[in-house]
Amino acid sequence: VVTGACDLTILAPDPCPEAIKIAGTPIISIANPNRVDALASQAFGTGITAATSGVAATFYIRARDLYSNSRSVGGDSFRVLLAGTQTMKLPAVDLSSGLYVVSYTPEYAGKYEAFIRFGDALVHGKAYTLNITAGEIDGAQCTASGVGSEATAGVLFSFGVQARDQYGSARIS
Repeated sequence: VVTGACDLTILAPDPCPEAIKIAGTPIISIANPNRVDALASQAFGTGITAATSGVAATFYIRARDLYSNSRSVGGDSFRVLLAGTQTMKLPAVDLSSGLYVVSYTPEYAGKYEAFIRFGDALVHGKAYTLNITAGEIDGAQCTASGVGSEATAGVLFSFGVQARDQYGSARIS
């Protein structure tokens, strides 16, 4: 099934030297997409696969019908839940074109799953997995380990420092 505008002209069978044009033709028919189908709809954009704590991320939801036709109107209701180190309910903003934008700023690094629902069904039939990495290093959040109260001159002394971002998420690299 394809959506769009079609021109249809009906003529008597050829070869007929006296072909008659049928009254009311050409007929213009417009096929509109059907209602939203969660399994055919999909999310896309960098914010659905990766993000950085403290940095705004964005992804989009494309509403599609059962036949995978893109919807061209808004008014549908998608629910988005990001679950991982923290849980966030995110609004899906209707762009009135069958496209919905989701923006968020995560605070904590870690593995997350994005559950995008239309009705009771998951969009694309599954949760999306994304990785949120730690943001810029914030010295006030960094931690040291192995630090004693004293060191002796000439004696090897070691300690470790864990770099962390403004939310306390550890920087791995």
